[in-house]
Amino acid sequence: MTRSPILHQAVLMPALRQRCPRGPVLALWHTGGYYRKLLEDNTLQHRSEPALLQRAVDRAARAGRRCGPIDPAWSVRASPRDRVNEGRRGKPRRSGKRRILVFGATAPAVGGIATFIEHAVNSRLREEFEFSLFDPSQHAPVGGTPLSRVAFKTVALFRYVLAVKKRDPEIVHMHTPGYTGFWITAVFLMATAMLSRKIVIHVHRGDFATFYDETSWIGKKVIAGVLRRCACVVILSEQWRPFFETLVPASGIEVIPNGVPVEPFDGVSPAGGGPQDSCAPSVLFMGSLCRAKGVHDLLDAIRIVRRKRTDVVFVLAGEPETEADRIELQELTKKGIAEGHIALLGNISGQTKLDRLRASDIFVLPSHAEGLPYVVLEAMAAGLPIVASAVGAIPDVVTDSQNGFLIQSGDHLGLADRILRLLDDSSLRREMGAKNQRKAAEQYSLDTTIGRLEAIYAGL
Repeated sequence: MTRSPILHQAVLMPALRQRCPRGPVLALWHTGGYYRKLLEDNTLQHRSEPALLQRAVDRAARAGRRCGPIDPAWSVRASPRDRVNEGRRGKPRRSGKRRILVFGATAPAVGGIATFIEHAVNSRLREEFEFSLFDPSQHAPVGGTPLSRVAFKTVALFRYVLAVKKRDPEIVHMHTPGYTGFWITAVFLMATAMLSRKIVIHVHRGDFATFYDETSWIGKKVIAGVLRRCACVVILSEQWRPFFETLVPASGIEVIPNGVPVEPFDGVSPAGGGPQDSCAPSVLFMGSLCRAKGVHDLLDAIRIVRRKRTDVVFVLAGEPETEADRIELQELTKKGIAEGHIALLGNISGQTKLDRLRASDIFVLPSHAEGLPYVVLEAMAAGLPIVASAVGAIPDVVTDSQNGFLIQSGDHLGLADRILRLLDDSSLRREMGAKNQRKAAEQYSLDTTIGRLEAIYAGL
C-alpha cells in the first residue's frame, strides 16, 4: 500500500475536477474514518490507499452534482501540511509575502516582549513578510477568581485558533517568559502544532534554567516536548545555549540579542554630555518598582550613598506592580522625595525617556532576574556607565570594570560602593560611557537584531 502526504493533490483533486465540472467538492466523509471534512481549504487532507481513493472520487462525483458554480480563477490550494513543506523550500505565498503571526504581549503593555514585537513588526521586515498580531492577555480582566482567569484563557485559546485559521500564517512566532507564562504559551503552542504551522519560540526569561530545575519530572518532560515541537528556539544569550542544547538539537537554536535604535543618541556625549558636570549628578533607574527589579536594594543603597554625597539625585522611572507595592514604596520614599534627592516619574517613553537618558550620569538596574533588558541597551546607547546585577544576559553586554560594574543581586552594599566610585570619578564615567556607545552601535543596534530575525524567517 502506497501512502503519500500529497496524494489528494496529485490524484484526487484532478479527478474531482474532471468528474465535477461545476466545482470542487466542499466536503467528503467516509464512515471508515479515512477522510474528514476540510471546509476551509476547499480540498481534502488525508492519506489513503489508491483503491479507497477511487471510491472517494466516485462518492465525490455524486456529491459534486449539488455544488454551485465557482469562480473560474479557482485553483487547488495545498493543505496546511503541504504549505509547511512549501515554506521549507522558501516558496513565497501567492500575495508575494509570507505570512507570520506574532504571539505575545503587545502595546500598551510594557516590557521586553512588547518592545521586541513593536520593533520587529514596524521594521523593514514588513517589505518581505505580512505580520499579524495576537495578544493572549488582551482585554484580560483585572483581578478576578482563578476560575474566571481560566475561563478567560479558554476563550482566548478559541479566539487564537480562529485567528490562525482566518489569517493562515505560515510561521507563528511565539514569545514567552518563564514560569506561569510559559505554561500558558505551551497550551497555545500545542494548538499551533495541531494546525500544522511552523513555530518559532522566543525565550525572553533569563532564569529559564532555574524554572526548569524547579519543575517536577513530568513538567521537565512537557517542557522538552513543547520545545521540540518548534522549528526554531530563539534565545537572547550564547551563555544560555548549553542548557537549551540539553533539551533540543543544537541546530534548532538561534541567538538573537535584543537591539535598540541608536540613531536618537547620535552626537550625545558620554555620561550625559558634560554640561551636567556643573549640576547635581543624576542616577537613573527604569523598570517596574518592585522587589524583583531590586528597588528595595536600591533604596537601601541610596541611604548609604547619601551619607557621603548629599548632592546626588536618584530618579526612579516606573510603576509599582501591585497596590501593596505602591503603598510600601510611598512609605519608603516619603522622606527622600521631601528632601529632593529622590524623584518618582512613573512610566516614561518616547521623547521623555530619551531626554531623561541624556540628562543622567549613571544607570542602575539591581534586578534579581532578567533576560536582556532594553533599558540597559538604551542606557548604553546614551553613553551611560552601567551598574547592574549579573543576571540573565546582562553579563554579555556589561563587562565588570570595563563598561560598567556587575554586582550580585541583593548586594546593596556593593551597589552603593559602585555608585560612589562613579560619582567620584567623572573621567571614569565618560570612559565607560564611550565604550558603551561603541558597543551598542556595533553589536546591539536594532538593524543587527532585525537582520538576524530575517535570516531565521528566510531559512524556515
